Amino acid sequence: MSRTRMVTQFGMGTSIRSQNYTEAAARGIRDALWHNSLNVADAFGFPKEAMLIEVEIGVQQPDKVDSDALLGIFPYGQPSVKVVKGGLDVAKPDGSGVSVIANVALIVSFDMLASGTPPSVRRSGMSEQRIILEMGTGNDLYGEDYTKAACRAVQDALHHSSIVLFQSLGIDHRQMRVEVTIGVQTPEAVDVDAVTRELPRGRAEVTVVHGGLNVHDEANGQTHVIASAAIAAMLEIEHDDWQLCSP
Repeated sequence: MSRTRMVTQFGMGTSIRSQNYTEAAARGIRDALWHNSLNVADAFGFPKEAMLIEVEIGVQQPDKVDSDALLGIFPYGQPSVKVVKGGLDVAKPDGSGVSVIANVALIVSFDMLASGTPPSVRRSGMSEQRIILEMGTGNDLYGEDYTKAACRAVQDALHHSSIVLFQSLGIDHRQMRVEVTIGVQTPEAVDVDAVTRELPRGRAEVTVVHGGLNVHDEANGQTHVIASAAIAAMLEIEHDDWQLCSP
């Protein structure tokens, strides 16, 4: 085992008026980064500087992206940038240009190997670590359905990242405990069982608290419900079982 994928994060960025492909790419990177708090380095006992970050960007005009300018966005790790033809350009109605959409994927890996007990073996006394906190928002515009808004918030959080370390390291998804916190203005209106069913893997625990936001439209007699979701993926990891490869 050497370069090992741990997590892939996804984002989208735009340049609506200035047709700036670098700006759209930068916003896509930040969108991917800000939907997740990535804890895999701490969880495995590695320095954050050891993170290998492959940045893949899709835009319609790849040659107009300043890759070097994007490297400064990353607070730590070893980023590299690849730009391909993709994304989407949407023509403006007045024919004055296009609005730019950039698609972004951030692939986080480590050069690592197993150094102890096989990862499929769970032992008493192992320390539970948070590997990622995924965040999302969801709404129900017309039905004032808090459960629907909460489920959409969970899906928004889940679809901004893919935790691939389970497959990469041979760890069973069932070893993961998933802490889900939902914030809405009327917590008792959320069907916790329905929200739990939105989690495809792991052992989910859902808590609903007062939060989110209700937007009242008095003129039309409507209330728009906004829910927040935070999903913490927890896994028992023994630092001594893993090590970085020698440079």
